[in-house]
Amino acid sequence: MNQASFRAHASHSEKRDEQTLIEDIAYFEARLEQMGDLGDCAYERAMSRFYERLVGERRASLATLRARSGRNRAAAADRFR
Repeated sequence: MNQASFRAHASHSEKRDEQTLIEDIAYFEARLEQMGDLGDCAYERAMSRFYERLVGERRASLATLRARSGRNRAAAADRFR
């Protein structure tokens, strides 16, 4: 695989990963909203904490992915100057 096709593949993969993270965050936030602030039982409260942790992890991953993608774009632009 040459560099141009590798970069195109990596870019497509990053977009897919970004979309997956966004969809995951939306799903977990919707579940949290359905369960309400204070679950009805210990199980729901535990699930709420779990979903909150997953949302935080997905947001951190998304921020890292976007930062890395921004650095990659900046480096590519520097090569063409």
